[in-house]
Amino acid sequence: MEKTLNAVVDGSTLERQVSTVLRAVAQTFARAAHRLAERRRIAREIAELHAMTDRDLKDIGIERCDIGAVARGAFEPFESRRNRTRLSGG
Repeated sequence: MEKTLNAVVDGSTLERQVSTVLRAVAQTFARAAHRLAERRRIAREIAELHAMTDRDLKDIGIERCDIGAVARGAFEPFESRRNRTRLSGG
């Protein structure tokens, strides 16, 4: 009886461990899929912005050298940078 009980406990422990590992693997794949989708979005946005003329880019307030930052969401308009520098005494 005791051996049978230990086998059940060990079996349920093994099931929990397997479940934990499978959940971790699934989360890893989900994160990788999310990063891949984000990279594709950024590449698509960069391509669209590079296809625009310099005049079109100026109309929306960016320069060609800002395209990468805009696509990654890290763009800070020149006026904001200038004001921040002015406020910090630089």
